[in-house]
Amino acid sequence: MFAGAAAALAGSAPASAQCSYEIVAVLQFDQCGPLPNLLWPRAINNANEVVGFYSCGGGPLRPFYWSESTGLALLTLPSGYSTAYFTDINDQGQIVGVRVIPGTGIGHEAALYGNGRWTGLGVLPGGDWSEALAINSDGVVAGFWGNTATGVPTGHEACIWSGGVMIGLGDVLDAALSEATDVSDDGIVVGWKRSGAGLHTQVGFTYDGAVVTDVPAIDGAVSAAVSAISPSGTLVVQGLASEKVGEDLGFYAWTAHERAVEIVPAIPGGSFIGANRINAAGVIVGAVYDGDSNEAFVFAEGVSRRLQDLLKTDDVVTLGYAGGVNDAGWITAQGTINGSYAAFVLRPLAPAIGDLNDDCAVDATDLGVLLGAWGTTGPLGDLNHDSDVNAEDLNMLLLAWDVG
Repeated sequence: MFAGAAAALAGSAPASAQCSYEIVAVLQFDQCGPLPNLLWPRAINNANEVVGFYSCGGGPLRPFYWSESTGLALLTLPSGYSTAYFTDINDQGQIVGVRVIPGTGIGHEAALYGNGRWTGLGVLPGGDWSEALAINSDGVVAGFWGNTATGVPTGHEACIWSGGVMIGLGDVLDAALSEATDVSDDGIVVGWKRSGAGLHTQVGFTYDGAVVTDVPAIDGAVSAAVSAISPSGTLVVQGLASEKVGEDLGFYAWTAHERAVEIVPAIPGGSFIGANRINAAGVIVGAVYDGDSNEAFVFAEGVSRRLQDLLKTDDVVTLGYAGGVNDAGWITAQGTINGSYAAFVLRPLAPAIGDLNDDCAVDATDLGVLLGAWGTTGPLGDLNHDSDVNAEDLNMLLLAWDVG
């Protein structure tokens, strides 16, 4: 963990539907090359620590870290490193990512970072690269490994690192290709696997250390891949509509929990949806793509919304990608502010007074809810918390009408 980083976890309850956000921090650095600087936030933990990577004026990738106490820290790479980046951080402040050291047997290697030191996680016999995508609170890392030249073992094999040991999951998954994308704090590993070359053979999976459970594609999709798992076990799944050139290649996203499926709809105008992470309350963040553009979105209570539309700011902000969300609802995103590229740390604001059904509006539906609770002690409809739903609460709702 970085010196001075926040040690206490966020104490607020898990955030559910969120209607507006404020900008806690804008992450930028001085221009240092011919191309625009780029910062890509990948994760935020429950101590509100953010990690990701940046490119300085079109140069190689470098890792960055942010917390409220330290501010933005841009890391200098050790001698011999050509590239390195962070992909995830757990609640204990352990950071996982990738380092690239040319001229070694493992040029592209999954790695842990802490106390200013990188620790390579290696590969299994026959491999020359590995990648780490997620780390849980016990330090178990999920990712994949392979060999860029020979395809050993199959070009792409899911793996985990636990107790300093890499464990390949290819045999357990019985798949030609596979990738572990996330691991929950109770040790459930998720990802995708393929039994053949076509996308129609790709399904998602969960693995609890003993049993592999397939997560199939839904109607309309030809593939499935689990991209994230929530603390309660809800899966975020994605699938392509077709694998044939010239056909509709829309991308589906959905959640799966105890066999129940809920579609994560794309925001209007988007055909490809990339759902990145999910928090304890089921809030999902990611990006929707349409041709040459992309927009960050947040999904909660069955509705997907443009994240930038929910910002309370006087600046001109566009958000093209949301990389992570923690259990308090804080989000880290990438985009522009007043025309300059930046990364952002966003915090949810309290819902509008009078929004009794959590739909981000104060309207006739809320009026009906309040009138239905009229004369009771609440809590529903008791906006001033005096244990009496009456005219004072009605007046508060009318003052907030249509501003939620």
